[in-house]
Amino acid sequence: MAFYKGGIQVATELVQVLNHLAVIDKRFTPTLQIIANLLSDYPRCAELFKLFELAANSPRETNLIRQIKNSCFHPCLWAPHETRKKNDNYDEQTEYRTHATRSPLLALLQAPGIKRGFSCAENGALDLEKLIYDQKKIVVLRFGPRSGRAGEDLTRFILEDLYNAVLVRGLDLPAGEFTFVVMDEFQDYVDFSCNNSLNDNAFVAKSREFKNISIFAFQSVSALLTRGRVKERIESFINNCNNRIFMYCDDPWTQTVSRRHSKVSLTKLGPGEAIALKFNMPLRKHECGLETLQEAHDGYETRLAAAEAMGPVYADEIALKACKAEAEDPDPDYRLEEAITEWSREIPPQEPPKTEEEIEEEKRKAEEKEERKIRQARRRKAESEMEIEEALRESELREPEWIMERRMNPGQRYLDISNKDDD
Repeated sequence: MAFYKGGIQVATELVQVLNHLAVIDKRFTPTLQIIANLLSDYPRCAELFKLFELAANSPRETNLIRQIKNSCFHPCLWAPHETRKKNDNYDEQTEYRTHATRSPLLALLQAPGIKRGFSCAENGALDLEKLIYDQKKIVVLRFGPRSGRAGEDLTRFILEDLYNAVLVRGLDLPAGEFTFVVMDEFQDYVDFSCNNSLNDNAFVAKSREFKNISIFAFQSVSALLTRGRVKERIESFINNCNNRIFMYCDDPWTQTVSRRHSKVSLTKLGPGEAIALKFNMPLRKHECGLETLQEAHDGYETRLAAAEAMGPVYADEIALKACKAEAEDPDPDYRLEEAITEWSREIPPQEPPKTEEEIEEEKRKAEEKEERKIRQARRRKAESEMEIEEALRESELREPEWIMERRMNPGQRYLDISNKDDD
């Protein structure tokens, strides 16, 4: 968990670095694609950070630089092996931190449609609360077969955003107004986890009082178990769905649930036939019967064909992009490498601004250095005075050389020329 949180912090700091640089050059605008590429290319990450150090001109940017440098295993601090002086396990530690964050980001880039719609800078944020409750629009999320796990993760993320909007705004709807959510292939992104407050089981149990009508469609009851769900939670979820429709199905568990209300076997149903379980509100009980849906289906097909002949009635730009067939993305408009190269040539090296703490620290170090100089001067002066005193003391105690030599050689005669007046 510590490595997981460390990877999230690394990605967040990279977004902050790009946001600071994007103020001057829009090509640095952070996207999921750029973050995924930086987490996979440590030399490029270090090059971007050096560029950010040169361009930093505010205390906030300086604090971000200090924060990144305090992490010795940050991708921004990458260096070639021959220049490293410590942290021999840098590669392993950095990989541990970035793996959990890099994996889902790379999964988002493997589906071209998702990469185009969610990994570009110009589309902006998806505000479901504003679209549904304020603008009263219909939001359609459609992920193709190539979306893979990324489509499931994004579906779950957006679905919980919708759940939160319903719980916040549902009670504000006027009388007679409701919101609807229709979920097809529900078994692909279901979540009954108790650790998630916005799980499907909790939402379907409370959504009615928040004036929301939910429609869930899945292949079979057993299909909900394919994602490792607990049977008791699935039973609770089904019981919270007041109205249920059982179509032809040979799944044993689905047949068991159906037999609680009808003796008709699901394997005996014909085309368009279904067992409909409806909740009678005045009587407060369920009513079950066999209904034919083919006629209603054909009627809706006719109406849809007439609507298509009239042309598109909803020309929202983002919706039109989402409806396009998946294809290979064109070259991205924002090229990070070109921006880094240009900036490296244009920006002259400059010192990042110093914070108040750094100024105080430098002042304190200067004072300590001056005090050390004064103490050293006093020590040298004291040592010099001691040497002079010692020399004087030795000169007072020592006899003249000629007296010492006469005392050492008493038999030798000497000529005394100390009296200059004698010839």
